Amino acid sequence: MNRNFRSLKTIFIMGLLMMSLFTIFMPSSSAGFIKLTPNMIISYDESAANQVITPLETTLHIPIYVQFQVSGPLVILPNIPEYLDSSTGGVSIDLTVESCPSFCSASMSTSSVIAPITQNLNLATNASLIVTVNENAPGFDDFTVRVKAKSKQVNGLLVNVPPLETVHDVRVKPSYAALISIEEPKGNFMEIGPMDTADFEIRLENLGNAPTEVTFELINIPDGWNPNIQETVTLGSGVMGEDSSKTVTLRIKPPYGFGYHNERKTLQVKVIPSYYRNPTLEGREYVLNFTVQSRGFSTPGFEGAMFLIALASVIGFMSYKKRKK
Repeated sequence: MNRNFRSLKTIFIMGLLMMSLFTIFMPSSSAGFIKLTPNMIISYDESAANQVITPLETTLHIPIYVQFQVSGPLVILPNIPEYLDSSTGGVSIDLTVESCPSFCSASMSTSSVIAPITQNLNLATNASLIVTVNENAPGFDDFTVRVKAKSKQVNGLLVNVPPLETVHDVRVKPSYAALISIEEPKGNFMEIGPMDTADFEIRLENLGNAPTEVTFELINIPDGWNPNIQETVTLGSGVMGEDSSKTVTLRIKPPYGFGYHNERKTLQVKVIPSYYRNPTLEGREYVLNFTVQSRGFSTPGFEGAMFLIALASVIGFMSYKKRKK
């Protein structure tokens, strides 16, 4: 009985030694003749992905969750850690951004995570998707960022876990970016007579990612001066292929009381862009300055009388010349 037990023990030890030598000298890629089947699932925090992301202003940090498990012969599964190389501490999973739109910049907060190797789905966290967008991101239109997870092969004495690759789309929705450019083609200074009108052009271009309504407000108007500008104008979105520029005219009429004038005043126009469907979504406020120099004589209400006097003078002079002949 004891002799049989010693023989079995010797055979078992010799078998382990041969298996160890076999494992040492064979290629690592083929180590472990029992293959376990990996399974990997990627998900993300939808509440974080649904947060407002404003072009050129905000950055989203979206937690990414990776779950990993293996399946295989039932006799092996309860002792998986014993059959695998314990130095790994689990399976290493590389995380990368596979694709995103041209207006988006996306990266992972970490390049890899470690997940335990068991027959149950285990969660590997500590990874976030970092997303920003520029002004070309269409306002309120969803887009996706594709995240790829790739597990590395894990080898053991008797078993191995082959690599596995999977992808998942993270859906993000950018908000409205109220961006406009303003030009003054004719400048912001003009010299006119007191009976004339100064016409200033204001050229607007929508650089944002949705149609924009621009509101104009006249401020700091000097006494006696009479400026005029339309209240609002709507600019299309160039991102959506619409006409994104328009020109409006600011008209300023100086005081024209009787007599000589030499007045120089500056008037201001407040420009406020906002989303055309929701005025509460405002962008940066601009204040434009326009200066007018009013110089010359003014004879308001006397134009007709002066014409009659001049006409009477001409007629009288011609009559006088005729009588003299």
